Amino acid sequence: LRWPPKPLLYLAIAVAVSGWLLLWTASAPGQAVAGLVLAGLGIGGHFPLGLSLMLAHAHGQQDQASGALSIGVSAGIGLAPFALGALANATSVHTAFLVVPGLLVVAAGVLMAGP
Repeated sequence: LRWPPKPLLYLAIAVAVSGWLLLWTASAPGQAVAGLVLAGLGIGGHFPLGLSLMLAHAHGQQDQASGALSIGVSAGIGLAPFALGALANATSVHTAFLVVPGLLVVAAGVLMAGP
């Protein structure tokens, strides 16, 4: 509650990108695990910070905003592994993980475009 959620969400995106970069360039298992942990720490903040932003801009419709976000996040969590798996089958696991920084850039862009 001490800091507004928008800059914290930017920070969470930066931490996730840093973790992905560490994973992507890993040459040892320990480095890969450290990258996954760092990426997970960054991504772990997206839902609560995004929800906080949604509720702050819901203009009296917090229940609808919370419900819409929950449905969207649930759909993403349910579909993403299958989409990533299909992409990995079509290319390779290493190549398929290029989707991650792309989606993080999209998230930062959406964050910049919003209020």
